[in-house]
Amino acid sequence: MAAGPRDAVPGGGRVFISYRRQDSAWPARQLYEALAARFGASNIFKDVDDIEPGEDFVDKITAAVAQCDVLLALIGPHWMSMADGKGQRRLDDPEDFVRVEIGAALARNVRVIPILIDGAPMPPAAELTPDLAPMVRRQAVAIDPVSFNTERLFATLADIFEAQATAAAQAAAEVASRTEAARAQAAREEAARAESAQQEAARVQAARDEAARGERAKQEAARADQARDEAAAAAAMAAEAGAGTAMTGAPTMGAGNPPAGSGHPSSMAPAGQPVDPRKSGPRRTPVAVLVAAGVAVALLATLLIWRPWMSNSSGASGPARPASAQPSTTQPSISASGPGSASPTAPASGVAEGPNAVWAHRGGLEEHQFETMQAMEAAARAGYGVETDVRYTSDGVAVLVHDEDAMKGLDCGGHDVQVSKTTWANLQKLCRSKPTAADPNTYPVPRFDQTMEAIAAASPTAWVYPEMKTDLSDAQVKKFVGVLIDNGLRGRAVVTSFSRDRLAQVRRLAPGTPTLLLMQSDRVPASELKGDDLWGVAVEKGIATKQYVHQLQANGSRVMLWLLNDTSQWNVARELGADTVMTDFPAKYTQWRATQ
Repeated sequence: MAAGPRDAVPGGGRVFISYRRQDSAWPARQLYEALAARFGASNIFKDVDDIEPGEDFVDKITAAVAQCDVLLALIGPHWMSMADGKGQRRLDDPEDFVRVEIGAALARNVRVIPILIDGAPMPPAAELTPDLAPMVRRQAVAIDPVSFNTERLFATLADIFEAQATAAAQAAAEVASRTEAARAQAAREEAARAESAQQEAARVQAARDEAARGERAKQEAARADQARDEAAAAAAMAAEAGAGTAMTGAPTMGAGNPPAGSGHPSSMAPAGQPVDPRKSGPRRTPVAVLVAAGVAVALLATLLIWRPWMSNSSGASGPARPASAQPSTTQPSISASGPGSASPTAPASGVAEGPNAVWAHRGGLEEHQFETMQAMEAAARAGYGVETDVRYTSDGVAVLVHDEDAMKGLDCGGHDVQVSKTTWANLQKLCRSKPTAADPNTYPVPRFDQTMEAIAAASPTAWVYPEMKTDLSDAQVKKFVGVLIDNGLRGRAVVTSFSRDRLAQVRRLAPGTPTLLLMQSDRVPASELKGDDLWGVAVEKGIATKQYVHQLQANGSRVMLWLLNDTSQWNVARELGADTVMTDFPAKYTQWRATQ
């Protein structure tokens, strides 16, 4: 059986060697070495040793076979008759690895070449299971067990790879051509839609403008008609008043004029004649008053006519409109509140009491090896703050590894592994955690996103403190913070780093994200840090003083001391007034703290 990651190597195909160890182990080894020398070791897959307990091995094998171009089925003298511990033929077992490998290759149209070892014959189709029977129609290659002549096989593989490469290149060219044509067509259609939309928008706007002009014209005409009517009425009243005054000879009413009926000669009949009330009629209004009234009406009409041209300071007619509410531009961010926000019993300082007052350094070392997902989950379930380190592989996968050379807590089989120069697949393949006295098991290198998901699932209250170990692009920083938010850690995650520039980048790109500065050898003056808006500062125990701790706290920062692993150091942290500590032994620290 065989499997492995698919690493592209220019000019080479990928070969999967299927064999039984009890039947053809030595030819498989020789064939592997010869093929690796000719086509490159990264393209030759032999032995599935990385299927984890509980994983579906059928899915694993099927996926590995699907990544290859050719499967070599090594058939030795006992290939057909090999039996299991119960005496049953292994080929009849649906879960037999060799059967699964060859069956998957045939089902997925992977090129299958039977390799006959030590003079073994091609199995009859009638003696094979239905899923393996099509293999007998494939041209076999016999390998001489003495001279081990592989030239014919190599020539066949070279022809297959060349034909596949040519076909792949042609297919890629066709896909590229179709893609480019589709892209060009889509661009033309998009341009046409945009032009049509612009034309429609212009037409609609023109219609609106025309309607608005018509409405304003109607309003202005109505106001003008009303003003003319009022002016005409005022003029008529003035004319009527003038005529009446001329006929009665009434003078203009002044301050000394007596009122009507007061005995003034103008209100009385000629001497000796009785006054006829039927002929006296109503008293006429003086001309000056009527003229003034007409002028007032005319002025009012003028104001009505000119009102549409009056505007507010913005140039829009009518009363000024209230400003519309601006849309919020606040980005989702992790709450900057302190750990105490997770607990209603937190003290006024904002530092949590209880287990969250201690940080488990890289998950702690009491139950599992440092920086394993198992250690992180255990620390979170216990309610401790979980501190960890984040680095990036060469293909951009965020992983939890302390050092660039992948040494602390990891066993990489003697390989010189540099995290930033190694792919995620190779890091998984080469490195595992070292066993400890408490846990003899080994575990794969954990990913950042998967571990944050596990911590969030393990505890709804435990805090997490991931350290950015390297410089990141803006896009990587946004994704880094996004992992915390997406996994429900908003409000209980603090990004840490030894670099003030990296933390400033986090605050710029993800406002409101709490940040903590780590210090190891040199203290940065507290006054210089005052403007950094730090959630907290972690000070290495060797450079901490009571005065410095108090200065940082006066800035509004929480102060954590690290790395403290015994009672004498814990006593010092208490005397210095630190808010919390980071330790490899959080359970021991918690027990000690309960006795103080």
